Amino acid sequence: DNNESYVDIVGHVTFRRPNMIAQSDDLSFNMADSSAQLNQAQLALPDNELRATAQSINYHSDETVTMNEGSFTFCPPGNNAWGIHSKKIDLDPQAGFGVAQNAILKIGVVPVFYLPWMSFPIGDQRRSGFLFPTLVSSTQMGLDITTPYYLNIAPNYDALITPRFTELRGNSIATKLRHLGPQSDQDLYVNWVVSDPESTRNRWLIEYNNSTEISPSLSSSTHIKRVSDGELFDDYGLSQDSSESSAIVSNAKINYQGRAALLNKASLAVITHQNLTTGVPTYDQLPHATLAGGIVIGQQAQVIIADYNIDLSRFTRDTEGLTGSNKITGTRTHLTPTLNTSWVNDYSFFKPKISLPVTHYLLSDTPSNIASAKTRVIPQLEINSGLLFERNLNNGYRQTLEPRFYYAYAPYQQQDDVAIFDTSATSKPFYQPNRFNSYDRIGDTNRVTLGLDSQFLSAKGWQKAKLSVTQIHYLSDRKVQLSSTSAPSTETFTPIYGHMSYQFTPDWSSSINIDWSPNSGNVEATSATMKYQVNNNKIIDIKYTETLNSTQQGEVSLIWPIAPQWTFIAKHKEDLRNKQLQDEILGIEYSNCCWKGRLVSRNWLVDQTKGMEHGVFFELSLKGLGASDKQLTSGNKVRMADFMKGITGYNEYTQ
Repeated sequence: DNNESYVDIVGHVTFRRPNMIAQSDDLSFNMADSSAQLNQAQLALPDNELRATAQSINYHSDETVTMNEGSFTFCPPGNNAWGIHSKKIDLDPQAGFGVAQNAILKIGVVPVFYLPWMSFPIGDQRRSGFLFPTLVSSTQMGLDITTPYYLNIAPNYDALITPRFTELRGNSIATKLRHLGPQSDQDLYVNWVVSDPESTRNRWLIEYNNSTEISPSLSSSTHIKRVSDGELFDDYGLSQDSSESSAIVSNAKINYQGRAALLNKASLAVITHQNLTTGVPTYDQLPHATLAGGIVIGQQAQVIIADYNIDLSRFTRDTEGLTGSNKITGTRTHLTPTLNTSWVNDYSFFKPKISLPVTHYLLSDTPSNIASAKTRVIPQLEINSGLLFERNLNNGYRQTLEPRFYYAYAPYQQQDDVAIFDTSATSKPFYQPNRFNSYDRIGDTNRVTLGLDSQFLSAKGWQKAKLSVTQIHYLSDRKVQLSSTSAPSTETFTPIYGHMSYQFTPDWSSSINIDWSPNSGNVEATSATMKYQVNNNKIIDIKYTETLNSTQQGEVSLIWPIAPQWTFIAKHKEDLRNKQLQDEILGIEYSNCCWKGRLVSRNWLVDQTKGMEHGVFFELSLKGLGASDKQLTSGNKVRMADFMKGITGYNEYTQ
């Protein structure tokens, strides 16, 4: 129709535009504005892998598309495993998103979910819109619904806003903001309980993280986390790190990395804690500062390195209601100058080192047995040495034999009047001078560590096996202890610590660690593993740990394909001594190029008081639309992604 500028085409019509192919029974094309209408049509966006069908498709002059009585999927041609069906679907390929009204998700021909409105991506551009909601029913929360909404604020700003509606514990809203700058990245998470029928408190959780590169040599980091009350985590099923059971740490730090020898590292930090229990509060460090540097002496002859480390902390906490040594606050300054050199060649090394740790305390509210002002100076000597022998074996392998000798000495100095802020004993101080970590105790030491390693290497350097044994021999008693009432340690040697690893094939590996006491003839601790892994989808992992007169645990993990596109996932962990199940996971997964579904049943021990918990979890991931992780049973709310990490190889398998 030349008068109306229309072209009508009937029969097997193919309509092409950039990144768009449509086929229909007929087409009406407007030559004036390049718009078109297609009936009984199919549409594809090849670059975005979207396929669609509709009773009618309108292609507009602005290159947007409206589909009526249609459906779409990101599955490949010939696979309609899932689809979104809607009376009206709008596509904007340039903006990279689409909108569907009164959308119904169908798996095959079965309707499984309805949304009155949804936005979905059809390109790499980020787009604001609702994500998969979750629906859970539990005895703790009743009906529990979350409706996350992703907000794309700017190319370097976004937010995730998640309203949560519960039947028994009221409503809450969680918001996470992210910002990425040229020299920094930061995020802010806020969870606010709008109403809690079981509490009159204002309940909330806030967490802020920032990492900034101020200059090539100067950077900063900030982590701030606070909560209205410690019960919030359990009441609302919020994630909590195991280290946060008694206190939550916050810190802000400035780091300097320089090129000058005398000052090549420095930091200044403030570290605070929010205590969640009624016990003795954890010490804050206001501030905590470090300095480090050194110089090289005698570059023309034997090189001697002189360096130092300074650590300064002001320990403080709320002392109201505390008594005795718990009331102590004050400043600790620790300086460690060292001199060390080395002789190294292809078959040996010899590295002596002299240190002079100097620690000064200036304290307040000290009891009579603790000095308020004290300076402690204790020299330390280390000699670290070893040999390397090699020989070729008849089967083409090369064996190494690496004996090692380490000596440490520090004289005794009475330290019962020195406060303890953050120091504990080290169980296996093999190749370090101090048997305590941190600086409140410098242990008197006169000991030798003997070690022997042997490796069996292929011609290509692949390790077939490794054997090692280590033992500490004490040449004198150890009088310095954490408590003044503790008796000196009089053992003349430690257990023999043995390790063996063996690679049966490139797929089969094993290792075992044994702590054997020559005094008693008993094996004090054992840990053993055996692992079979082919790529990332065939994994068998077996673990066993035992401590004398204490724990005895076994664990088996399995990821194994049972049919094309089907994978079985399992884990069993048990306290063998008490015959008590710790964790058991049984799951099945189906995966293809279009979608992935994972159904998991889990039984786990919450604690000895609450006993066992059971949960059934379902995770659905649709290509192009994201994933949904849901717990199908009542009880404590747990995320599948969290507990599945405990299965050996799971992270690699899901990548």
